[in-house]
Amino acid sequence: TSTAGAIYDCLAPTKNAIKPAGEWNHCILTCQGSRVEVVLNGEKIIDMDVSQWATAGANPDGTPNKFKQAIRDFARVGYVGFQDHGRPVWYRNIKIKRL
Repeated sequence: TSTAGAIYDCLAPTKNAIKPAGEWNHCILTCQGSRVEVVLNGEKIIDMDVSQWATAGANPDGTPNKFKQAIRDFARVGYVGFQDHGRPVWYRNIKIKRL
């Protein structure tokens, strides 16, 4: 669950939709209520209902995750962060819209 677009340690994308190095990727992340959808380069790769993640340290399929709190109980308001792994990364045309 560490491919681009994954919901870290919870849900892997249905496919690897990343463009080759040197090309821009386009991602639309939609979070509304308990639903999370990730569309990467025009392909829906995540369709998740966080209410199904009801147990701390476990995913609905029984696999473990690292979280000490059930995902469904995570805050649904707050800051937006951008992730990197210690290597150069670029972002552009970021738009945030309240639904």
